[in-house]
Amino acid sequence: MQVCGDEFESDIFSCSNRHIACYHSLELASDNFTLENINIMENHKLVTPGNLNHYGFLFGGDLLKWVDEYAWITATLEYPDCNFVTLGMDRVDFRKSVREGTILKFIIKKTKVGNTSVKYLVRVYRGNSLDINDLIFSTSVIFVRVDQDGQKVALPKK
Repeated sequence: MQVCGDEFESDIFSCSNRHIACYHSLELASDNFTLENINIMENHKLVTPGNLNHYGFLFGGDLLKWVDEYAWITATLEYPDCNFVTLGMDRVDFRKSVREGTILKFIIKKTKVGNTSVKYLVRVYRGNSLDINDLIFSTSVIFVRVDQDGQKVALPKK
């Protein structure tokens, strides 16, 4: 499936338990499934009154916090013995406004691995859709692995 010029696997499927992050992998049906095999993570968030700005729309800072948090969770689950800090996001373009009561779907996919860093593509959709018309936000988040002193450390080889 092609969305915004980037490719996602065409076997994305929905999870029946919406309050738990869902993991999608090409190896999901096999006996080899481990957290190291994760290709895509899916999570959901309900927009509540406390998330709204003074105009009644989702406060952009809350969306950025959730994007960073869900991408960080994905990185931490894929690299369980690593400590990560956020290096940055590539773009911050809000494509559609969001009102109270909207359920947001977050799709997170690893796109690049460096020596000390890992990059994730994060897409946020309205409801349970993966349709380009329901895309609210898209960015890449880069995390760097650090030691206890905050110094860069190489990622483990997979």
